[in-house]
Amino acid sequence: MKQLCTFFVIAILCICKPNYSPAQVNVNDSLALVDLYNSTDGAHWNDNTGWLNGPVSNWFGVVLTGNRVTNLILNFNNLKGAFPSSIGNLTMLTAINMFDNHLTGTLPASFNKLHLYGIFLMNNQLTGRIPAFDSSLLYSIGLGGNQFTGTLPVFPHMEKIQEIDLDNNQLTGNIPEEYNKLSSQASIGISGNQLIGVIPTSFANLDSNSSILIENNHFTFDGLEYIVANSTHYFFTYSPQLPIPIRYTSKGSFGKLSVHAGGTLSNNTYQWYKNNSLYKTIIGDSTFIPDSEGTYFVKVNNSIVTNLQLVSDTIHVETACSSPPSNTATKNIQSTSATATWNASQGAIRYIVKYKVAGTSAFTTINTTNTSCTLTGLNSNTKYVWKVRAKCPLTFSAFTPLNHFKTLPAFASISQSDNDIQKANKFTLYPNPASNNLNIVFNAAKRSSYAITIYDLQGKLLLSKTGTANSGNNNFTLDIHTLTSGMYIVKIYADDKITVMKLVKE
Repeated sequence: MKQLCTFFVIAILCICKPNYSPAQVNVNDSLALVDLYNSTDGAHWNDNTGWLNGPVSNWFGVVLTGNRVTNLILNFNNLKGAFPSSIGNLTMLTAINMFDNHLTGTLPASFNKLHLYGIFLMNNQLTGRIPAFDSSLLYSIGLGGNQFTGTLPVFPHMEKIQEIDLDNNQLTGNIPEEYNKLSSQASIGISGNQLIGVIPTSFANLDSNSSILIENNHFTFDGLEYIVANSTHYFFTYSPQLPIPIRYTSKGSFGKLSVHAGGTLSNNTYQWYKNNSLYKTIIGDSTFIPDSEGTYFVKVNNSIVTNLQLVSDTIHVETACSSPPSNTATKNIQSTSATATWNASQGAIRYIVKYKVAGTSAFTTINTTNTSCTLTGLNSNTKYVWKVRAKCPLTFSAFTPLNHFKTLPAFASISQSDNDIQKANKFTLYPNPASNNLNIVFNAAKRSSYAITIYDLQGKLLLSKTGTANSGNNNFTLDIHTLTSGMYIVKIYADDKITVMKLVKE
């Protein structure tokens, strides 16, 4: 867009013809210029002739009309730093030309006070969102080659704008509907961003000599078919585009691949590549089912938009279930049961879990479609091992490594004497009797797992709490408000020992 920007700069310079009136320059204007000089390292500009010395009319790059600043021309001048907020005090400024410098930071909100015809700040390092520039006079915007983020800006008077240069920033999102209001003579440069979505069909109405640059975004054939078929643009550049994402869906042994290239599906030809060699060509269908392992990508051509070929990301496809389930864990360990858990495997339709007493040979097998299962009928105070593998439509994964766990000791007999019960360890329950919350305090010899359970006098499990106890003193709280009034048994397992205590619920 640099040639177009140069044309508009020249046009604005003609509009803002300097007037070297001997009248004293507006005080707010001169102060704003001093702020600009100081905030952009004016002492090291390539040319700072006259600045801060003598009349403002002699300051390099400053254009006056009467006693007001109407233009700043400081291109290629080694400006470094951010705009001062006082830039908004230059209320008669109609054009600002500072492209190809080292300006940084965001554009201050005070820019919206300016009644600009044109703003030319290309090729700096400006950041943040682009302001709306609330000026009814604005017709040329040059902000390409910066680091602006956010969505494309919408200006209050889109119909008056003749040029928008926002190339090579970091803008995202769709092209706003308001861009349909641009006049037929407008030129648009939004290439080199991260834009997506449909190209407005109104772009087909722009003058054939208008420049439209939208390449190097994430656009597809959406909208382009209509524009290409219904316009005669000489300067419409839409190729290349950035890679389109490729999606993987579990299906069969190797899954299913698909892309969205936009446009009319029947106009699209999909050339699928495997390991960088053309593997299969499909017309009118954006999905593809691989039949072997490899690295895949696709090139998409459209019979109407012939100057653009979309290329996808690459994806490496492995045999489904080539890897066993991951992140296995044993949870909710009780005296006669435990829960085995794992993460899902690619392409799995079910899982096979095998478990046994450690040191024995015979496994018990469980089939499940879930990523967890409960192992029941276990012996108390016994070491067990288990493993799991995935079943896919045509194959199995390998088994996971063995997971080890030990069940809790069996519930101690209520008929034991209090002295026998307390021999295992020293615990404190309080308050006892209790109403809503029960505190359990004990000292652990080492960091280890613990289990606190509450039973009624018939041996029915009512409440439980498990976790890891720290070495030293531990204090845990159980919410017992749901228990009815009466006598209960509290079983505490820690340090590989069990303690059973009586609890009275009020």
